[in-house]
Amino acid sequence: MKKKLKWSIIIIVAVLAFLFIVGLVSGGTASNASPYTKVGLRKDFSQVFISATNPTSDSTPLNIAGCESNIIANVLVYVYYAYTDYKAGNITEKQFFEVMSNTKEAVNQQITYYNQSMKTVMANDYYFNDTQHGLSYGEKEADGSWDTDTVNYMKLQPLMIALAQKMYQSNNPDDIYNDLKQYGVYLEQGTFYFVENKQYGMDQINVNTFQPNWLLDNVYMTKESVQALYK
Repeated sequence: MKKKLKWSIIIIVAVLAFLFIVGLVSGGTASNASPYTKVGLRKDFSQVFISATNPTSDSTPLNIAGCESNIIANVLVYVYYAYTDYKAGNITEKQFFEVMSNTKEAVNQQITYYNQSMKTVMANDYYFNDTQHGLSYGEKEADGSWDTDTVNYMKLQPLMIALAQKMYQSNNPDDIYNDLKQYGVYLEQGTFYFVENKQYGMDQINVNTFQPNWLLDNVYMTKESVQALYK
């Protein structure tokens, strides 16, 4: 009996040692990673996110086309934290790309919404000269009011859509991060163009002066509300 117990202990120790080595090679359990990275590692990320971001019945084409870049930004928050954890050694490159894989479908769905809605906007030629904002896209709401987005704001949208597609086709984390920064630049510029076409000092908002809040704070929903979906 004692001999069998001894061999059982040896086997258990050997298995634990093996798992420890595998953990070192694969990057462990990401225990030191950001809570956002941990959620990004969930296989059900896209399924949950999409279920919470389907357009509602009162969503109009211009409304959808104008906000999808900020909805996508909510997903890219998780890519941002995964990259910072990857650079800090909290997760491996493999785990970083697991986050990319888990979030890809969520981004692709928002891109689909954008393309469908923008096609409708362009087909109906929702163009008019707003006396306050200048040349804008506009559409009439169900209550008779007008929803408008400036032309310069709308010009940024396809640039961000193209960047999002490019990020999810890349196999280089540093290239993805550089595109993330450019995405943040466009988001921050959009906060000014959303109000008025003509803006000054926009050249100061660029990749070299990138601030994380340009990405992290210019989201459609709060980061906390999205994070809460996964609890």
